[in-house]
Amino acid sequence: MLHADRSAAGHAHRAELIELVKQLPHARLHRFYEDLGERQPDGSVRLGRVDLDALPIEPGTRAYLCGPLPFMAAVRDALIAQGVPKENIH
Repeated sequence: MLHADRSAAGHAHRAELIELVKQLPHARLHRFYEDLGERQPDGSVRLGRVDLDALPIEPGTRAYLCGPLPFMAAVRDALIAQGVPKENIH
């Protein structure tokens, strides 16, 4: 699961998302924030815009995108560049 936002403070339903991802046996949550505030980057939280080169893209990945059109177009292009088939991107 990947989430991008301006900051953790602006991340809607953050606590609920974290708990839901914990319930999925093979899921991991990756968050990208443009402003970390006082938080330090770690393995699941990164500073800046989405960078798919920094993430492992597993074979058979299915991606469901939502957000502003320019964001979705950029993430779609990056997924295709990483080898995700177009038909697996929704």
